This record gives sequence, C-alpha cells and structure tokens, in this order.
Amino acid sequence: MVWLILHQWILLLLAFLLGLLIGWWIWYRRERETVTEVQSEPQTIVAAAALPEQEIAAEPVALADVPTMQETRPRLYDTASDGPADDLKKISGIGPKLEGLLNDTGVYYFRQIRDWTPAEVAWIDSKLQFPGRIERDKWQAQAAILADGGDTDFASRYAKGETPSSYQGSQIDTLIGSTGAAAGATKASSAENAGAVDRASKYIADVHRYDPDAEEDIIRRIVNHLGIALQSRDASLVACSDKAERDQVANGFCAKKLGMDAETAQRAVEEVCQSMKADRNKQRVTFYYLLAKNAGKLDSI
Repeated sequence: MVWLILHQWILLLLAFLLGLLIGWWIWYRRERETVTEVQSEPQTIVAAAALPEQEIAAEPVALADVPTMQETRPRLYDTASDGPADDLKKISGIGPKLEGLLNDTGVYYFRQIRDWTPAEVAWIDSKLQFPGRIERDKWQAQAAILADGGDTDFASRYAKGETPSSYQGSQIDTLIGSTGAAAGATKASSAENAGAVDRASKYIADVHRYDPDAEEDIIRRIVNHLGIALQSRDASLVACSDKAERDQVANGFCAKKLGMDAETAQRAVEEVCQSMKADRNKQRVTFYYLLAKNAGKLDSI
C-alpha cells in the first residue's frame, strides 16, 4: 500500500514538472516572436528614410509655419521709469480708455509702439479690448513721427482740444469742476460739460454710501483717471466673480497707481469685494476709492 501511494506521488511530480516545461517553452516562443517584431521596425524607418526628399518634406514644411503664428511679448515697463510717459492719446485711435489699458500692460512711450514687430503687435492686440485697431488706425506710423519729435495732423488738433480724446482726457477736471459752459464753448461742448458733471455726481453719491466723509475732489480725480471708460456700462463696473477682472484691478490700479506688491494688491481687492458684497453692480469709481482709502493712499490719486 505504501509503495502504491509513493508511486502516485512520483507520477504527480513528473506531471507537474512536464507542465512547467511546456509552459516555459510556450512563453519562450512568444518572447522570440515579440523581439522579432520589434527588431523589424527599424527596417520600416530605414525604408522611409530612403524615400525621395520631396516625398517626406510635406509635413515638416507645414510645421515650419507655426513659429510665424506665435505671439511675442514686447519690451514693457512696470512704470514710466525711462523718462516722463508720452501722451499716447496723441495717436489717432487711442483714447483715455485705451491709453489706460496700454499703461496697465506696460506701454508708456511712442518709441515702444514704433518698434513693435508684427509678432509683438499680435501680442499687444490680444491684450486690448479692440483687436485689430493697431493696424487699422496706423498706430506705428504715427508713433514713429511723434517719437522723433515730429507732429501729425491729429496730434496738432489734439493739442488744440479739437478731438474727443483730448477733450475727455485733458479737460475733464475742468468740466467736472465747472457749473456751466466755458466762455466761448460750442453747444456740443456745453452738452459734454453737463454730462461730465452728471456722471461725477452719480459716483459721488455712490461713494458717500460707503464713506459719507469722502472728499468730492478725490472722487473726481478717480473719474478723471478712468476717463472715457465710464461710458461703457461693463467697464464702469467691477465683477468680483471674475478672476481675470480681479487680477486686472490688482495688476493695474493697485500695482501701478497705488504702488502695491502683488500679494498686497490681491488681498486689497478681495477685501473691497467683501465690503461691497451686497452691491450687485459694483461701481468701479467706488471700488477704486475704497482700495485707495483702505491703503491710506487717497492723496496719491
């Protein structure tokens, strides 16, 4: 009986070893087939490399065009640190709002605009709210003349106060402080004057909801700073729910006008968003006033 049991165990062991041998042989065959397939791939590559040059150049030629479509960041300034900033409104097509956007982006001088390459124009264009305007209004041609100390017809009329941008920009303080039309002003100028006063009154009342002791002169200076941008409803409001909007205020007004560092600017914007949380429509003038007040920099506006 013992011998029979031992004989069965020996048969089971032999069957087990035979199974291992067969399994190893199958695995080895598959590995050799895989290696053979992998080793055959370079032959395909070599065959492709042997094709005539004009047949394999089609795709690289298409890819070569990609760099020309890329935008390039031009030279920008954190502040007007290379001499007094130029009055960019002397260029036809740049009003107070666009000048503010350009300054916030880092553009302060005619020579910067003059020296932009096509790729740099594309980069600046992507930052503006009016794409295509640089080429359409020929900014660079005008900037080239003004940068060299020359004058253009538009710049000459601007200096005389005969253009909307010069009227809105350089004379808005006078308009807001005036109770009537200036002597000799046209009917159109008188209407513009009244409109400016009305707008200032609206923002003064809104600021006084948050600070009853707010000085009207400071509020008017903020209105002057924003200029023609207040004519657009969207631009006259601050959307705290929009991160891009909060970043624009932090990187623009807070950093450039109030001199805050990035972290302080972001925190200041969040604080004003909280204090104006109850207002569905947050007036930009009021928002900027509170930023300056909280920072103790009302006098710097």
